[in-house]
Amino acid sequence: LARRRGSRSPGPKGRRGGMEGVVVISGGGRGIGEATARLLHAKGYRVGLMARDEKRLQALAAGLAGALPLPGDVREEGD
Repeated sequence: LARRRGSRSPGPKGRRGGMEGVVVISGGGRGIGEATARLLHAKGYRVGLMARDEKRLQALAAGLAGALPLPGDVREEGD
């Protein structure tokens, strides 16, 4: 999320490199992942949240309109 001085954040409407305002965040259920999800959602991005704790994901997604909870473990190939 760091940016160079004077540069503008692409945001969901200002596309850069094919970005269309959708992000998927692994570890999105707590800590830095949750904070990142909240920040990007506030900037207008559509947010997909991936984490192992389905209950926590559902609660967080309920507070972020349009967020998609994706329960699973990135360490597991089938998730």
